[in-house]
Amino acid sequence: MLDIKNRNNLYLVTIKQSSGKYHTHQKVRQVGEMENRLIELSVNEIFEECLNSFIEFCAIQKGTARGERILQNCLEARKRIFGACKINILISPFDAECIKENFFRIGDKTIHYEGLKKLALSNVIGGYMYSVFTEKLPLDELELSTLQMYYADSWLSAYVDAGWKSLKAILVNEVKIDFYKDGMQGKIVVSESLAPGYHGMPLESTEDLFQLMKLSEYGMELLNNSVIIPQKNVIGIYLAGIFEECIKY
Repeated sequence: MLDIKNRNNLYLVTIKQSSGKYHTHQKVRQVGEMENRLIELSVNEIFEECLNSFIEFCAIQKGTARGERILQNCLEARKRIFGACKINILISPFDAECIKENFFRIGDKTIHYEGLKKLALSNVIGGYMYSVFTEKLPLDELELSTLQMYYADSWLSAYVDAGWKSLKAILVNEVKIDFYKDGMQGKIVVSESLAPGYHGMPLESTEDLFQLMKLSEYGMELLNNSVIIPQKNVIGIYLAGIFEECIKY
């Protein structure tokens, strides 16, 4: 069972996970209204995805005696260091009217992206700003060895990666609430992620997204206009539309 709440507790949505699918039970947003929705995932809810990401990041060879021994040590260290860590997913929907030929105009910010010229914008029905981040943990206070610090850092990266992968499944259902209208034909598709520094979106857009989503209210800091603290986070934009296949850039 997952709860989505905004920062000021103005609404509540319950999302229930069943057979890998997410179901939204209450409409919470009016067209033209901007809001943040905070989704809190416990690591235990998506531990298999976290574990797979960790094994990939650390290049652990499962099935070998050495690999299984290393993995067991890492699992024991994880319990000792982290306990019940949470993964935070923040999403903020915006309407199709915010999407122009080569930029986004969201609130008082203009975020340039030349790749929009490649899309049939008439098929795009909306979008989401997002950030995925972990709790801020005092690893420096735990007196960890260099190797333990490496694995702790890798676990945090794995948590964010697993949360980011879960986000897309959540958004498919959020789109139905936020933007889908009677009479729309075709399959709802969520794009690949657009992120500052990738796919032609300027790195400086990090500051715009940070301010639009008010990430400082969630304990995050922005350094040099492009570096977010804590560093275990991802930030960007997803588009949603009626397409035959995934929107690619």
